Amino acid sequence: MKKLLPLLCLTVVNTAVAASFEIGANLSDLVAAGKSATENYQFSDALISAVENCSPYHEDFGKYNPALAFVGAFLGIKPDVDIDIEGYQNGKCAFSVTGKLGQLGKTVYDCAVDEKMRNEIVAAMRDKSGEEITDTFETTFTVQEQDGQKTEHKSQTTMTATRFNIVYNKLMHSVCKQTTIPPTEEEKEKFKQEMNSLPPDFLDALQTCSPKKTHRKIMFFAQNAEIKGSKDGKCVLSYEDFTLSLPFETAKTVASWEDFEKLSADTAVSEYDYKKNYTFSGLLLTINGCHNGHCSGVGMKSKETIGAITKETGVGEAKCSETSCSFNFINVVTIGEEKTDYSVVCTVPKTEMKSIVDEYASVIAKQSDGTFTSFVPTDETKEADEKIMYRLQKARFCRFSGRR
Repeated sequence: MKKLLPLLCLTVVNTAVAASFEIGANLSDLVAAGKSATENYQFSDALISAVENCSPYHEDFGKYNPALAFVGAFLGIKPDVDIDIEGYQNGKCAFSVTGKLGQLGKTVYDCAVDEKMRNEIVAAMRDKSGEEITDTFETTFTVQEQDGQKTEHKSQTTMTATRFNIVYNKLMHSVCKQTTIPPTEEEKEKFKQEMNSLPPDFLDALQTCSPKKTHRKIMFFAQNAEIKGSKDGKCVLSYEDFTLSLPFETAKTVASWEDFEKLSADTAVSEYDYKKNYTFSGLLLTINGCHNGHCSGVGMKSKETIGAITKETGVGEAKCSETSCSFNFINVVTIGEEKTDYSVVCTVPKTEMKSIVDEYASVIAKQSDGTFTSFVPTDETKEADEKIMYRLQKARFCRFSGRR
C-alpha cells in the first residue's frame, strides 16, 4: 500500500484545502512531496518524553522537522504546526495538533488516548527504520442517513504501512476530532496582498530598468517575470508568454503581479509570444490501455486565463481503428475574440504501440492495472512519456490538427 502523509504534515495540507482555493496540482510533484514528508519527519526528544509521560508541553514542530520546510517550499506558503500535550483528562492523555498555512485559516485535531494507544504512539515516534508492518484495527466512520441523521459505524481495517502511518490512521479514524477554522475576511485580504506583492529588490530594479528575474509559487501555481533591460527607448519586461515594452515612467509604477496581468492585456504595450507547450503526462499508460483494447478519453484538460488571453491544454480522447490509434494533444489559445488552435494529433500504428509497450513493460507493471484510470505519475513515467513523445514526433506520426 502506498504511504500516507503523516498526521503532522496532513494538518498543513488540510488547512490549504479548507481555504477553498482552486488549484491545479502537478500530480507528480505532489506525489514527490508526500513521499518526502513521510520519509523525513522528525520528533524531538522533548516531545517524545512529553507524550510518554503525558506531561504538559508545547512544541513548534517546524523547528525540528525538515519535511515541513520542504512542504512549505513546495506550496510557496509558510506552514506552521503546533503540538500541545495538555495532560490527563478523564483518565486519558489529551493533546492537540494545529496546522496553519499563512493566512489560510487552520485545522485543529483534538485527541484523547488511553495508555495502550499512547505507548503505540511513542513506539512509532521512536521507530526510524521506515520498515512496513501489517496490522488490523477498528475504525469508526460516520454515515448521513436519508432523513439527515448521522450515525456512526465501526469496521475492521487491515493496513500495511510504516508503524507511524498505521498509528496515524488509528488516531484519525477512532479518537481524534477535526475542526477546520476558515480564514477571516481580514486574513484573506492580507494573504491576497502578500501573494500579489513583488519583492523589494525587483521593484528597485524597475526604477532603473536593470535586468532582474522574479517568480512566485502559490499552491502548485507558478508565475515568472523578468526585466530584460532597455531597448529602443523603452523598458522591456517579460511576463509568462508576454513581452511588455513600456515607457520608463510606466515601468517604474509596476508594483504587483496584478499590474503585470493588466499590462499584458493592453495590446498597445504588450506583445504575445505563445509558447506551444503540450501536456502528455500519462501517454505510456494511455498507449498501453489502447494496445490492450481499453482506448478511451483521458480527460486531462486545463484552462488558464491571464488578462485577455485564455489557454486550453490537455490530452483529448484517444480513438482506434483496426490498424492504428490516434492521440489528440489539445493546445488552444484565445486572444479576445480570436481563437488559434495549435493542437496536435499523433496517429500511431498498432505495431509501434506494441513495440512501446514491450519496451516499457517494467514501468507499466509498477502501476496498479496498467491503464490511465489508475495512473500515479512518477519520475520513471515522466521520463518514459517524454521519450515516447519525442519518438512519435521523430517518426513523423504527429501533425497539427487545429487551425492556425
